[in-house]
Amino acid sequence: MGLDIGDALAEPGDRRGRDRVVLGGAAHILDGDVDRLDGDAPGAGTKRFVKRAECGEFQQPGNGAAVQIAGSAEHHVGERHHEEQLTVLGPARRDAEEAGIRGQLRHPGRLDAGGGLGNKGGMDADALFALAAERLRANRIAEARTLFGRAGEAGSHEAAVIHCNLVASGEDWGRGLALLQALAARDRRCRRQADIIGAMDLSATLAGEVVSTAPHLTLFRALFTPGECRYLAEAAAPMLAPSVVVDPATGAQRPDPVRVSDAMGFTLPLENPAVHALGQRIAAASGTRAAQGEPLQVLRYRPGGEYRPHFDAIPGFANQRILTMIVWLNEDYEGGETMFMKTGATFKGRPGDALLFRNTLADGRRDPDAAHAGLPVTSGEKWIASRWIRARPFEMPAGGAG
Repeated sequence: MGLDIGDALAEPGDRRGRDRVVLGGAAHILDGDVDRLDGDAPGAGTKRFVKRAECGEFQQPGNGAAVQIAGSAEHHVGERHHEEQLTVLGPARRDAEEAGIRGQLRHPGRLDAGGGLGNKGGMDADALFALAAERLRANRIAEARTLFGRAGEAGSHEAAVIHCNLVASGEDWGRGLALLQALAARDRRCRRQADIIGAMDLSATLAGEVVSTAPHLTLFRALFTPGECRYLAEAAAPMLAPSVVVDPATGAQRPDPVRVSDAMGFTLPLENPAVHALGQRIAAASGTRAAQGEPLQVLRYRPGGEYRPHFDAIPGFANQRILTMIVWLNEDYEGGETMFMKTGATFKGRPGDALLFRNTLADGRRDPDAAHAGLPVTSGEKWIASRWIRARPFEMPAGGAG
């Protein structure tokens, strides 16, 4: 994909150590002990996945060979990761998008928070920023939003950006847009977001075509515009990191055994108004509420990159992933089709096309027909956006990821 990033986000920042764990979608926690995957080289047809935990077995269309589908322990995201991964905000004096999600709050106990929200004059912008981040880690969103606003008033531009994001996505869309317009007067990234929103056709009909009932698949043509696709790729590119898993027993990172890609997620402080508007469109198309969606992810698959056969629904989730929406952001690559294992049906959309599929049955159990894979990319780069949609609103609990 020929990204015209231009002067977009120039400083990807330090992604060493455990900071990668909290980059949305970039690093994940394994639920249990997993055997090494045995399979053919990338690009070969059938692969067999061996693990000690639960697996499902399917016949590979066309050759009759059995394929074992990655189960809950092997899946690249476990409930522990997505229920415990909380945002760690980047250091002050950097743009929020540029900083990404990094560990500023190493010693939160050193902050003098005695004045709380009423201490109007006793804290500078950096201290307010750090306290706001602490409140966000504790899932005290309203307090964090107020503190980021105060830090912005005290001179922190990055706090003002995050405040705008939190207002637009969770409190008042109209007020959030007004804050965005004010920021756009001096911030090119905010101008880009405002331009994307201004070009949106809010009267567009979101009609999909059911292309399969088992598994249940609905195809939406041009759900996103080409400009919106370019924007998502440009905004995500500096924050992409290799998909890895973190062994909870050792803390060591290793390559994701199911997905070979680079990924990032627009977690709460990074979900700017343009991204939020696209998330609202996904919600409208899927017949769900935006609050049910996990953070929108952007993924890049280079040659040899793939997402091996897997389920998106994971046994044991209290709030299950009932739906998945993927949106293709480009088309100038070979291979990389999305395959559904039961039927062998493959899909490769044009930029902006989207595929919605059900992960669960009516009784909430995982749909055995929903096993799917992202086939290996053979040339070029495949870019997609993806959102997992829960049965109920998705909330991060109070706490931190390390």
